[in-house]
Amino acid sequence: MSDEVILYDLPSKQGTSWSLNPWKTRLVLNYKSIPYKTEWTEYPDLKPKFEKFLITTAWPWPGPVFLSLVRLDQSVTIPSAQRPGQAAMVCEKVTANCACVQSGIPPNQTGAGAAYSSPAIRMPDGSYVMDSRRIVDALESLQPTPPLHLDSPYQARIEDLTKQIVDSIRPVFMPLVPKVFLNPTSRDYFVSTRTKALGMSLDEYAKGADKGVQKAKPYIRELGELLRENNEGPFLQGKTPCYADMIVLGWLTMLDRLGVGDSFFGLEDGGEELKRLYDEGVKQGWFERDSY
Repeated sequence: MSDEVILYDLPSKQGTSWSLNPWKTRLVLNYKSIPYKTEWTEYPDLKPKFEKFLITTAWPWPGPVFLSLVRLDQSVTIPSAQRPGQAAMVCEKVTANCACVQSGIPPNQTGAGAAYSSPAIRMPDGSYVMDSRRIVDALESLQPTPPLHLDSPYQARIEDLTKQIVDSIRPVFMPLVPKVFLNPTSRDYFVSTRTKALGMSLDEYAKGADKGVQKAKPYIRELGELLRENNEGPFLQGKTPCYADMIVLGWLTMLDRLGVGDSFFGLEDGGEELKRLYDEGVKQGWFERDSY
C-alpha cells in the first residue's frame, strides 16, 4: 500500500489546480507537508471513475462514525468526527460482486446535482473520502501536526460567510471558468450542465456579476472584521493558521487565477484584510505546489 495520499483534482489548460474546493484540500496537504500525488480527472470522468466505489450513508450513528467510499472488492473505513446535524457516511461490510444498499442521503449533494465531485482522496490505507470537510477530518486524523484547529470558533462563522459570498459572486466566476480554465471535454460538460441548472446561458448569467458583488459586500465586510479581531494577524487566530483560513484562501486563489482577484482585494471594506491573508498564503508557499 502506498504511503502517499492521492488527490483527485480537476485539471486545467494551464496544467494547474484551479477550483476552490480542491484547493481547500490541496492547501491542507501542502500546509501539513503530507506526501501526495494528484490524479487529474476531467468533469465527465468523475462519475465513471468514482462509481467504481460504493458510498453508503446513514443518519447520525451511535458511537464512532466512519466515513468511506467502499470498493467493490474490499471494505475499508476511516474514523472521523461527526458533524452535528449532518448525515454521517457509514461503511457497510461488502464483498466481491456484492451490491451495497444506499440509505439516507445520496452519495453527494454538492455541485450542480452531481453525485460525485472533486475533491476526493485515496488515503494511504486504501480508503477513499469525498467532500472537503470530510477530507480534512481524515487528514487531521492521519497527521495531527501542524494542527488545523477544526474546533476553532471561527470555523462555523467562516463556513457560513463563505457560502454567502461564493453564492453571491457566482455570476462573476462561473461564466469565466470554462473560458479561462477548462479543457474541451470538461468545458462542454460544464457549460451544458450549468446552463441546464441555471435555465439560461452563462453569458446571460454573467450579466448579474455587478449585482452579485454588491450582494457580497456586507459579507466581505464582516469577513474583514473577523480578520481584524486578532491584531497579530494575518490569520483569523492571529499568527496561527487554521482550516477556516484555508477555506477563504481556496476561493481567493480561484478568483486570483481567473484574473478578478484585484476587484475584491480593492474593496473598501474587507478587501485589505483579504489581500493580507492571501499574500501570507503566497509567502508561506502553500500555493506553490499546484501542478502535481
